[in-house]
Amino acid sequence: MTELISVIVTTYNREDALDAVLRGLSRQTDRDYEIIIADDGSKPPTAQAVQAWSERIGVALGRVWHEDRGFRAAEIRNRAIAASRGSYCIFLDGDCIPRPDFVATHRRLAEPGWFVTGNRLLLSHDLTATRSERKPNGDLPAARGATHGSEIREVHARDEENQRDRSTQSEERRSHVSHDLRLE
Repeated sequence: MTELISVIVTTYNREDALDAVLRGLSRQTDRDYEIIIADDGSKPPTAQAVQAWSERIGVALGRVWHEDRGFRAAEIRNRAIAASRGSYCIFLDGDCIPRPDFVATHRRLAEPGWFVTGNRLLLSHDLTATRSERKPNGDLPAARGATHGSEIREVHARDEENQRDRSTQSEERRSHVSHDLRLE
């Protein structure tokens, strides 16, 4: 696969963790990727952290944000997919530090029609702090999942179409109910 990859990083008010993730992404051996931060309603310091990194990370870095109205990570991920330009999307939690070959490994494993899953190692707070200071892009499997962006966008478009159909059907049901009520 030779196309652009979109790495979608979900975050919520964890600038410290996001900083470590972006540090890991800045050290990737494969440089043909973009980063989209899927911000689930964080306060301004997260935007400031993204802005600071955008000036030095060396790849395109964007951010999509919506108002904090509770946990809506799936919705903000969908918005990030819509904003992405890559033909392949990798989903990364905002507290998973990627290895230096993270993007390259996904590029090597990518196949149309398949979803590549990964895992992560949970480290103690102290070990994470030590690890971040000493080697921020250390040996941590990080991906939660990845697949081709066109496939995700196709599913998303179908979901939106189904939602419109359900809304239309609901309106029709309400209209029938109103009509039926008037007849009685």
